[in-house]
Amino acid sequence: MSRTTPKPFQLAAVESGLQIFSECKRLLDISRDNTASRTAAISQHGKLLLEAPTGAGKTLIAGHIVEKFSALESVVWFWFAPFKGVTGQTASSLRAELPGLRLRELAEDRQAADSRSGDVFVSTWQTVATKVKDSRNVHRPGESNLTIEELIAALRQKKLRIGVVVDEAHHGFFSTGAETQAMKFFRETLQPEYTVLVTATPDDADITKFEKSLGLSKLNRTTINRQEPVDEGLIKEGIKCVAYFAPPGQETLVDYEDVALREGVALHRKWKAELKKLGVDLTPLMLVQVDSKDKSVERAKERLLALGFTETQIAIHTAEEPDSGLLALANDEAREVLVFKMAVALGFDAPRASTLVSMRAARDEDFGVQLVGRILRVHRKLQGRARAKTLPEILRYGYVFLADAEAQTGLDLAGQRMNKLQTKYAKVSQTTAVTMIGGNPHVQVTGSDGQVRLIPVPPPAAWPTYETAGETVARPAGDYSGFALELLTGGYAAAQELLPVEAKTPLPANSTPAVLTPRGYSYALRSNVPHRFKTQVVTPDSEVTEEDCAQKFMVSSREILHALAAKVQVQKKTLEVFTHQIEMEFTNAVMDADQAARVAFKVLIKNGSFDARELRRALLRKLKANLKELA
Repeated sequence: MSRTTPKPFQLAAVESGLQIFSECKRLLDISRDNTASRTAAISQHGKLLLEAPTGAGKTLIAGHIVEKFSALESVVWFWFAPFKGVTGQTASSLRAELPGLRLRELAEDRQAADSRSGDVFVSTWQTVATKVKDSRNVHRPGESNLTIEELIAALRQKKLRIGVVVDEAHHGFFSTGAETQAMKFFRETLQPEYTVLVTATPDDADITKFEKSLGLSKLNRTTINRQEPVDEGLIKEGIKCVAYFAPPGQETLVDYEDVALREGVALHRKWKAELKKLGVDLTPLMLVQVDSKDKSVERAKERLLALGFTETQIAIHTAEEPDSGLLALANDEAREVLVFKMAVALGFDAPRASTLVSMRAARDEDFGVQLVGRILRVHRKLQGRARAKTLPEILRYGYVFLADAEAQTGLDLAGQRMNKLQTKYAKVSQTTAVTMIGGNPHVQVTGSDGQVRLIPVPPPAAWPTYETAGETVARPAGDYSGFALELLTGGYAAAQELLPVEAKTPLPANSTPAVLTPRGYSYALRSNVPHRFKTQVVTPDSEVTEEDCAQKFMVSSREILHALAAKVQVQKKTLEVFTHQIEMEFTNAVMDADQAARVAFKVLIKNGSFDARELRRALLRKLKANLKELA
């Protein structure tokens, strides 16, 4: 496999990372044994966040930073991929592209004796971050292996510093909720001097929590705009998202899954024809995401077979996480369709993919970012033409067909978030200063006025504590998570005591306090709420029978057959998620027989004057008589 030549924007990102870490190394070397100085140096220059769209080469950029910096500093790296199935893909890429690195297996090779700068352990957080230390192999000592904790201590004894790369940091590492085990292991066990966080468009709230958890006053950020990799032919110019809208009153009768799948297949075959016309030996891949309902995979496969695909052309992957078998499926050009539930939408690379049909009702912005990312890459065989802008228009875009129109909102928001990224490279700023106190050098963070203190600033770990639920918990100032916990366990008044004075609010005068009972919290009924409801009882002495009702059914047999054979005309809305350009047209959709039956049943039982079972039998007799007209 030939090595990839980094693009200009990738080289600029690598150089930026090297400058940041070189400054951190300089400050660490000045005051090696001073804890406060070490904390100040790392907090200002030891963390780099790399933000770029999927397909921009984030892993390659991070790898070059690791390789080049390992030649300048004595450092061993721990590289965390989001899932076990992706570690092999990551390790293979690093081994092929970066000969200056030595890949090691954390599960089998935990010896510090022959460790050297540039060693890289590729693993997952699930392997190392666990509440029960002896439940995983890396936490158990062996005849020739140290525990992960002992390995890190031994590396430091050899004067090797620790570096960490978190690939796809938005999976299992950043969290706006409770602190993850990964974050705890990172902060308490790894305690790295150098960290590279790699992610596609993280949420700012996640970044803020990360900074607060580590006591960072600054997180160096290198951001790459979407247009940079587009111009270099690495990712597609855009993503066209298609949704369908039925006429009022007919929304529930349309088989949206059928129309989305049919149109997705038609577009996939157009892609295939265009590649053949160009003389490009490449079979495109269509992704079909089904929902989590029973038999959803089987139904999708049946429909694909009916649309002309063969058994060997259809691959199925239903594991919750990507695995090594999934990578093989993505590269097997005998497979034209990959049916999946969730795994492919989470950090998996499939450059052949150009069309995605989603039957899942997902409106989340983060999920939209992942979904778009699966079809954003340009295959290597097309990158030259993409860079030269000679590809036909249909090949310049990826396509998403949605069975749930509301999911288009999440993809639209995903496009807006990705558009916010503007190219900016992290730079070394004068946020630290070296002062001599008592003849010893100290690294200090300068204040907003540019001044430093004569007495070193204590490490961020010295946060205030408060009591909650009988346990002392350390929290950074301004974190009110204990308030929510106490609200659930001790009530409103007790929770109020955890808040600073300016944040306390009295219980509203017209509210009713909750009373804790063995069955949970109980709330008194408000005075203006009725204590009982009126019920209408229909008299059984009605003179109109179910048979009489059925005879009023005046639809002819020809109309019935026409309704079953006819298609519903739906509006097709195509949204380009990056430019927000909208195209409107009409297409035909088949009726969803199961949904129509459910609607009919609701109508059947709506009138309580008749027995639904008897009315159904009477209607069937009437229908049978009508159909005899065609005999």
